[in-house]
Amino acid sequence: MHNSQNGAAVVASIDAPASGGKGPLAHLLRKDCVGCHTNSVDGKTMVVSNGTTYPIVFNTHVPTENVLAGGNFYWVAQTGGDAFGHNVYPIAGVDQTLSRAPGSITCAGCHTSLATSDTGCTGCHNSVRHHGTVRYPNPENASSGWYRFLSAPEDTDHTGVGGAPVLGIEDPNWEHNADASHHNVYYGGVSGSNEDTASPESMGKFCAGCHLGFHSNGATFSAGGVNVNNGSGAPGNPWLRHPADFAIPTVGEYGDIIGTSYDPTVPVGKPMTTDSGPAPDSATGNTVQAGDTVICVSCHRAHGSPYADMLRWSYSEMEINTTGAGAGKGCFKCHSQKDGK
Repeated sequence: MHNSQNGAAVVASIDAPASGGKGPLAHLLRKDCVGCHTNSVDGKTMVVSNGTTYPIVFNTHVPTENVLAGGNFYWVAQTGGDAFGHNVYPIAGVDQTLSRAPGSITCAGCHTSLATSDTGCTGCHNSVRHHGTVRYPNPENASSGWYRFLSAPEDTDHTGVGGAPVLGIEDPNWEHNADASHHNVYYGGVSGSNEDTASPESMGKFCAGCHLGFHSNGATFSAGGVNVNNGSGAPGNPWLRHPADFAIPTVGEYGDIIGTSYDPTVPVGKPMTTDSGPAPDSATGNTVQAGDTVICVSCHRAHGSPYADMLRWSYSEMEINTTGAGAGKGCFKCHSQKDGK
């Protein structure tokens, strides 16, 4: 990992994106994030080398194993793959269709594009603590780097001050073989809240950093005097699209999911409140309960997927009254009476 051994450099030239491919990286690293979390040999999404297990987020060959919780950048890296993942440097170039993140305004810094050399992975992962404390099955905190090292770029000291971190419980296997008893637990925040001010440690709040127009319940937000709702100046209306950060109803068709086993293919937000709890444990975290919320990653993979819009399933199969391949999956996990049951 480090380009230093016995007082000498391991390799003379290092891939350093910010310096044009030559020179040292921070912390004497030989490679950046992509270097260690890429598999260019085969489709495996977890690789063990010299006793160290590497979670793979970018395969240069089509993945042949379950993708990890965040998905995989393989599909966005393909020609014409912009709709299949986040464009992140140096995996994929700037999006050829969109000039800004959906649901945002165009502003400076990381919000312009993650596909530039000054952002890349660090546009999201700013609390990296590879040697941090292991918190499982408790929620991550500053000593562990927060959930998946996610915090805003302003959080340079990893405290969450200036850039709120993300609260959650990380599956030790990164959901490589997820099931009802082995999965991530995401903090869902306060149901129906405006994500620019409430639930600062929720997954929704973090996604709202770039996609704020998708997280409004109708109020008007502003940043630097510019109205940011939907990128148009109009107050956000959650009913113009699927609402995020709202509790799943406990009655009607939704009642079929409440109280049943947790399905990691359609994850929900849990009502954690602080980095020390209360939080779901091995018993309560495996059931979908009243108060659980629909969050961005309930339907989307953060890195990418084989489906358009980074969805977790094929949207073309989500047809009402279907008895086909989409029955009981995806949207129908919550909308359980619309697939012809």
